[in-house]
Amino acid sequence: MFTIHKSHKPQTIYIGRGSVFGNPFVLSNVMDRETSIERYRQEQLPKIVRTADFRELEQLHLAGYIVRLDCFCAPQHCHGDVIAEYIRNKTNSKITRVIVAGSRSFEDYGLLKATVDGVLQGTRREMVEIVSGGAKGADTLGEVYARERGLVCRRFPAPWKTWGKRAGPVRNEWMANFASKEKGVLIAFWTGQKTHSGTYDMMQQANRYGLSVKWVNIGGFQGNLF
Repeated sequence: MFTIHKSHKPQTIYIGRGSVFGNPFVLSNVMDRETSIERYRQEQLPKIVRTADFRELEQLHLAGYIVRLDCFCAPQHCHGDVIAEYIRNKTNSKITRVIVAGSRSFEDYGLLKATVDGVLQGTRREMVEIVSGGAKGADTLGEVYARERGLVCRRFPAPWKTWGKRAGPVRNEWMANFASKEKGVLIAFWTGQKTHSGTYDMMQQANRYGLSVKWVNIGGFQGNLF
């Protein structure tokens, strides 16, 4: 939501359990975070949009307030994102979600900073979320960038215990799906390796979900991307 009006102070609204906005689908061994959030989107959101509390939240956004949805999940994916996405989509005020990904050996923070700055040029800070998979290298540097620029950063740690070797691709699809709900962008720092490459899988997932894909060639790759 994150819209700014210079005469308004931020509004913080608690959306955890015990509130009308709470997510009743509890995480468990058979209910992972993404399943819980999708059930909230499909089953709970249609109920809460009819409440007076939701209409008040929507009016705050329309009036230009900075509205922060307060929950214990952040910075991980949260049912609050479903609420914010719904209101932003309804009011034609989508934000830009930028996935920063790449090689675990990538260490050129100057290149990353210049690249992301270029992509976000002219975009207001409150209208941006950086999305990270939490891995070493480019992902971690993306989080550093978010902190330095004062941007919201959303983390999607790979669920290794649940998915094993499939955890990386599963996490990549979660991030691509998440970014696609807004104006989704992927910035990938790629060595050019296609086989056994988490970065290339992320690029494929982003392309499949309709994200804008910007890749920075850090390995001398030549040829067709997909």
